[in-house]
Amino acid sequence: MSSNYIESIVGNDGQILIEVSEASGGVGFGAQAGGKPREKPHNAFNQALHMIQLTASSVLETLNTLEQKPDTARIDFAIKFDPEAKAMIAHSSNDAQLRISLSWSTHKSKEEKD
Repeated sequence: MSSNYIESIVGNDGQILIEVSEASGGVGFGAQAGGKPREKPHNAFNQALHMIQLTASSVLETLNTLEQKPDTARIDFAIKFDPEAKAMIAHSSNDAQLRISLSWSTHKSKEEKD
C-alpha cells in the first residue's frame, strides 16, 4: 500500500498536507500519482476538529446525566484520513494520523468540600 497526500484547509486561510494510504481502486479525491496534492484543497482537517468537538461534547453530556458522576474521566481515540479527504474515527490508533486524549476532572469548590 503506497502513501499519498491530501491537501486540507485549516481554519479560514491555512492549508496542510495529510499523508494517507492509497485505497484499493484508486485515490478518489486524494493525491495525484506521485504523491502531489490535487489543485483543490479539502476540508478534512477542519472535519477532524469538528469530530473532536462533537465527541467531547457527547461524552460530557453523557457524564452529566449520571446520578453518581466520576471524579475523573478520560477518552482516547484516533482519527484517520482517507484518500477521498474524509476524516473518521480509526479502528486502530496505528492506522491514524491523529491520536486524541481528552480528560476531565471534577474540581470541588471550597464550599462543596466543607
